[in-house]
Amino acid sequence: MLLVLVNVFTPLRLNTDGIRYLNIVEFMKGNLDKTSDAAHDYLPHGYPWLLLFLDKLYLLCPGVITFINIICVLAGSYILAGIFDIRDKIIYLSLVLISFVCIKHYTLVVADEVFTLIFISAIYFWSKFFSGERLFIIQAVILSCLGVLVRSAGVAVIAGAVLYAIFLYRRQLFKRKIVLIAFITVCIVSIAIFIFNINFFERHIDYVKQLDIEDILTNPFSFFQRIGFHLQELGEIAINAPFSKVSGVFGNNVLYFFVATGLVIFVAVFYIIYKLKIYNKFYFWVFICYLLIILIWPFYDTRFMIPVIPFFIYFFLQYLHTYKLKYVTIITGAAYLIFGLSSLCYSDLLSVNKTFFVKHYGADTVLSENYRIHFNMEINKPHGTTVNDINKDNELYLLDKYDKKPFN
Repeated sequence: MLLVLVNVFTPLRLNTDGIRYLNIVEFMKGNLDKTSDAAHDYLPHGYPWLLLFLDKLYLLCPGVITFINIICVLAGSYILAGIFDIRDKIIYLSLVLISFVCIKHYTLVVADEVFTLIFISAIYFWSKFFSGERLFIIQAVILSCLGVLVRSAGVAVIAGAVLYAIFLYRRQLFKRKIVLIAFITVCIVSIAIFIFNINFFERHIDYVKQLDIEDILTNPFSFFQRIGFHLQELGEIAINAPFSKVSGVFGNNVLYFFVATGLVIFVAVFYIIYKLKIYNKFYFWVFICYLLIILIWPFYDTRFMIPVIPFFIYFFLQYLHTYKLKYVTIITGAAYLIFGLSSLCYSDLLSVNKTFFVKHYGADTVLSENYRIHFNMEINKPHGTTVNDINKDNELYLLDKYDKKPFN
């Protein structure tokens, strides 16, 4: 935890989505007009509202953002450990905290860690509701709506609640054939309406537009490419190292190893779900809905796995515990710890050493140069002030304005 918390001393780490979120905040503050990209950005505005609130309190800075992200992952995982009834919580939480995916995103201005806490909290309250404590429906609905406002994928909780209700009351619902026929008919008609009016949905729902479903319809094999992306992500999570780093040592052919590892983990996880009858639990249905959203996403991005990393770790640990795979446990555990601690030390170096940061953060030479200019100039001017134009020198503008300490 101490190694993780060192990252609160990081400079503001910008990436594509982080820049977009901060520009949305600038639009909300009136510093960007209605013709700007931020005014028409499809990212949900729940997270920018949080950033704007922090800005009003003079707390919108890298240290506070990083601390919030760490606490959200830790708190969400702790709640999930309670749902799973995990005894060795310290071990479980440590494994989540040193996932390289989490480490990489603790310091970024992105919504995923905050969403993880909301996502898991909603699962907790829905679980309470379905177990008979009906008053928790209020918290469950509020958190579900909040999840959608923060990230579109939050709809997985609502979809999971609907599917779990159908699963629980399947005998009553489908006792009569007419009800079963009506249900199947509604499903088929809904799918048909969606497919034949896909252009309409793409124009009105940006998430559907990003899915590029027409590509699957015209080229079905592209779906397997998407599956390959996400198996690679799962393999990276299991090994706890990114392909981009490992391929630099072993070559690009190591990609097949990552995909194969992801497939093994995927099969092991679903086998343990079947073996332990986890499909009887509410969280399983939300987990499935979220996975489906990820599987059809046409881009590679391990960041989207953050809310379900605690699930995968638990399921895989259950698999190892159930089958007492001693050597597999030792090998995978050692690799996970070594790579995780290496990622953590690397991130700490980025956080405390600006020279190291400029040389190694990101692969964008323009952004690196902007950091060099920013670090050289910040000595000569007060934090939070900028002479750069928000449109012409957007990255420098954001760095000058938000790369600061709290209350500055």
